[in-house]
Amino acid sequence: LAKQAGMKYVVITAKHHDGFALFNSKANDFNVVKSTPYGQDIIKQFVQACNKHDLKVGFYYSQYQDWTFPGAAGNNWEAGYKLQGDSFEKYMREKALPQVRELLTQYGKIDMIWYDTPMKMTKAQSAAFLDLSRELQPEIIVSGRIGNELGDYTQMEDNNLPSIRQDYRWEVPVTMNHTWAYKRDDHHWKSTSYILWQLTQSVSMGGNYLLNIGPKGDGSVPLASVERLTQVGDWMKLHSEAIKDAALD
Repeated sequence: LAKQAGMKYVVITAKHHDGFALFNSKANDFNVVKSTPYGQDIIKQFVQACNKHDLKVGFYYSQYQDWTFPGAAGNNWEAGYKLQGDSFEKYMREKALPQVRELLTQYGKIDMIWYDTPMKMTKAQSAAFLDLSRELQPEIIVSGRIGNELGDYTQMEDNNLPSIRQDYRWEVPVTMNHTWAYKRDDHHWKSTSYILWQLTQSVSMGGNYLLNIGPKGDGSVPLASVERLTQVGDWMKLHSEAIKDAALD
C-alpha cells in the first residue's frame, strides 16, 4: 500500500513511550516476542517487506520516555520514582542504548532512525545516541528529535507545515485524522485533496511529508486510510514528477 501510494520510505514504531518493543530484544523482555502470544518479530517482517518493495527503512525509537522503566521520563507512577541522579543514565545504559544497538545490527541496512521527545536530555546524552547510530550505520539519517540540534534535519512540530520555504532540510509528521495510533471513534478523516495539498505544500517549501497510519489491533489498515492512500497513488501515477523531481532541488 505504501509503494502503491508513491512513498519512498517508511518509518515503523519500534518502541514508543509505553516501552513496548516490536522486536525480539535481549535487553528487555517487554516486547512482542517474549510478552505476547503472537511471539514473532514484527520489525524483522517489516524490514523484509520494505526490502522486497524497494522502500527505504526507518525505525522510530522513543529514547527519552519509557513509562515502564524506572528512571525514564514518564515513569512517574511507580513507588520510589525519582528522575534524578543516575536513574535516567541507568535507563540509557540498560535498555535504550542496548535496544538501539539491537535495531541497528540485527536487520541489515537501516536508512533512518526517528528519535522523539528529547525534552530534558543533555547534549552528551543526545550525542550518545547519535554516536552509536553513526557507529553502527554510518549512512543513517538521524531525525531532528534526537535533541540538542544534533540531528541531520529539522523536525517540525506535529501537523505543523511552514508557510514559507525554508533554507534547511526539514520533515513534518502528520496524522490522517486526529489520532497517531488507532482510535475507533475518531472519524475526522482528512480528505484526499487535503492530504495532496499538504504533500505538495511540503515539497514546495523544501521538506519531506511523513504521513502517519494507525493500524488496528489485528495489524490491518483502516479502510478510510486505504481509500485515501489509493487515491493519492492514482494521483502520483500522473504527477509524480512534480513531487520527486521537485524534492531534489
